Amino acid sequence: NRAKQWALDVSKIGGLLTLVIGIIISILSYEILTLFVSDPKVINLAKMPLQITGLIIFLDIISVILMNSLIGSGEVLKVLKVNIFTQWGVFFPVGVILVLFFKPCLLSIWLVFNGSRLLQGIIYAYLWSNNRWGKTTV
Repeated sequence: NRAKQWALDVSKIGGLLTLVIGIIISILSYEILTLFVSDPKVINLAKMPLQITGLIIFLDIISVILMNSLIGSGEVLKVLKVNIFTQWGVFFPVGVILVLFFKPCLLSIWLVFNGSRLLQGIIYAYLWSNNRWGKTTV
């Protein structure tokens, strides 16, 4: 019970901190991009993906915390299966179909990527909440 609560507490703190930072990044996206890029076309192209990333990065951080909690509890194989499924079974095929048949903009690909990361986080949250972790033996 303490291990489960610890991961949830760390997720809350990590999520809250990155939510605040992400909001700042979203608000100051133009200014941040000008630190790295001088071309206005590139800045305008990258601004919306950076704003979206800033607003949802807290969900990705929670996912990473839960993923590492599962790894720490011995559920490495489950984490591996989730990663392979979401990256190679979801993001890559959808991305390839989009690029080959629909010629999407950067934002579309970015949204698909973030969707696959969100799916990954939902699966990790489910795996953590079902309390069937930590029973792996070597």
